[in-house]
Amino acid sequence: MDSIVGENHSHKIPVIDFSNKELKPGSHVWSSTCEEIRHGLEEYGCFVVKYNYYETQIFSQSKDLFDLPVETKMKNVSEEPFRGYLGKKPQIPLYEGLAINKVTSLEEIKNDIVHSYAKQLALLEEMATILVFESYGVQKHWKTVEAVRNYVWSNDRIRACYHQVKFSGDGERYSMGMFTFTDGEIEVPQEFVDEEHPLLYNYPFDSRKYIQFYVTADEAKKTKNPIKAFFGV
Repeated sequence: MDSIVGENHSHKIPVIDFSNKELKPGSHVWSSTCEEIRHGLEEYGCFVVKYNYYETQIFSQSKDLFDLPVETKMKNVSEEPFRGYLGKKPQIPLYEGLAINKVTSLEEIKNDIVHSYAKQLALLEEMATILVFESYGVQKHWKTVEAVRNYVWSNDRIRACYHQVKFSGDGERYSMGMFTFTDGEIEVPQEFVDEEHPLLYNYPFDSRKYIQFYVTADEAKKTKNPIKAFFGV
């Protein structure tokens, strides 16, 4: 189990076993998992997932991808931040990245192994989102992932955690990340706002504009809470 060590004590990041066959809606395991996920997100901004599905060829495929000529990799272009080919930069001379959009679409990704892996991660995201909704007692608002992405309702209860990777040695390290983005404007359901729970952000807002702000604005680089700087009340 991973841990976060403070000055005088150690805190444990919750480890959620999504392979547990008892993890079914209405079960005791389901209820306790809801609370564990909520605690992890509110306390640390994250939780660790344990899942027995693993595509063993995914990293060999990654190696084949990065072994392509630089000229070929640079053809993966995008005008959006954190997309396309990322590499050959003086500030990060040992880093290379290839960001590919819509990896849950086989037509876009054109690779069965990566597509299968991405679909499994998407299912995990969907289940985790349902569990979070239930932990806050707002499961009635859950329809599908697509239906809820345009809502922001944690009201500062959940924040992204600061994190970094430390790597020693002279070998190569391969990693994969999957991120979800929302098209269009985001807002908060009106029933979640009252005198005791006022709006903390100016809605609606565009998440892609926020990403652009995060990458380019000096104000975003100076603050520990760029999302508050972008559209906080």
